[in-house]
Amino acid sequence: MANSKQDWEIKTLEEVCDFYNGLWKGKKLPFETVNVIRNTNFTKEGQLDDSDIAVLDVEEKQFQKRQLKYGDIILEKSGGGPKQPVGRVIIFNKKDGKYSFSNFTSVIRVNDSSKLDFIYLHKLLHHLYISGYTEKLQKHTTGIRNLDFTEYKKLEVPLPPITEQKRIVGILNEKFGTIEELKKITERQIVDAKELFESEVSEIFSEHYEQEEKLPLSEMTSLITKGSSPKWQGIKYVKEGEGVLFVTSKNVGIGTLLMENATYLEKRFNEIQKRSILQHGDVLTNIVGASIGRTAIYNLEKVANTNQAVCIMRCNEKLQNQFLVYLLNSKYFIEILHANEVNNARANLSLAFFSNLEIPALPIDKQIEIIKKLDELSEKTKELEAIFRRKIADLEELKKSYLEQAFSGNL
Repeated sequence: MANSKQDWEIKTLEEVCDFYNGLWKGKKLPFETVNVIRNTNFTKEGQLDDSDIAVLDVEEKQFQKRQLKYGDIILEKSGGGPKQPVGRVIIFNKKDGKYSFSNFTSVIRVNDSSKLDFIYLHKLLHHLYISGYTEKLQKHTTGIRNLDFTEYKKLEVPLPPITEQKRIVGILNEKFGTIEELKKITERQIVDAKELFESEVSEIFSEHYEQEEKLPLSEMTSLITKGSSPKWQGIKYVKEGEGVLFVTSKNVGIGTLLMENATYLEKRFNEIQKRSILQHGDVLTNIVGASIGRTAIYNLEKVANTNQAVCIMRCNEKLQNQFLVYLLNSKYFIEILHANEVNNARANLSLAFFSNLEIPALPIDKQIEIIKKLDELSEKTKELEAIFRRKIADLEELKKSYLEQAFSGNL
């Protein structure tokens, strides 16, 4: 990082800070009951999310060595995932209570003699993370990302006078505040666009539901069924290409399949569960858990099956599959679905419920007309969302630009 100011020093991170590793749960008495900050408490914006801080009993001796102090910078040094590189940093901003930090993290504590403002340092380290620099310092072991801590400590810290550090922090806070306000407005615009679309869909279906003849879904489909758990039948998971695609509730989104984390089963699962083998065009809806009612069309060519959390509906000549998807995903029908949930250990809907569910028995040409109208509305909504998301991305790039200017002495 260039030193563009003559009165700025350049020091390594280990020259101006002390480092402390996180703790494991203690195994010996006496214990201290403390709040433990984990990497799950890190936000991508570099803030502390304290909505789910773990409360653990840890060995008193361990806690005394790893007690968090106000102004500590907590570094995520291990964990992450394929799309979440480690290296996030947050400031510990609490002045009361007993807090420590987990073994997936380390603490960076500014030396008293370093003349370094911890907020300035946090912004610098956050800048190195979001700019992708710290990703170069990562190692992979057994699928887990780990930060090369030795190299991380050698990172260069541009060190202007403390008054200049505070001036930079003040400017960045002001500019970031404006950026965050603009992001909130844009995110609200995305929500408004989606709500407008959902309102249009619900209005169409509520009108037809009130006025048109209705038939039970069993008369408008050739099949309503669900799959089964492979575990109960001794079926093993296999690699892609070695078995059948296994579609579960996590793969069924609102109007689309979510196949980023697809799983596969031994081929003999289809020999056992023949009735739930998927066909192209089947309508899938989630019938268990928090995602109840999410509905999409199986539009893949892969041989696939599903489990007991997904209902399969195969439309006959009386019903267009896309019409059914729009209907079941509408807020109007989601309320009907939730009103009929059976709450045992997890909320669920039965196959009998779907078989008896009455829906508007519109002529096919009328269904196609509604599908066309909703497709057009959906496309316009997606175009608006894309514009708004590009705006948010541009604001994030502007933030990076301000950080780059700040730590090169050009702010």
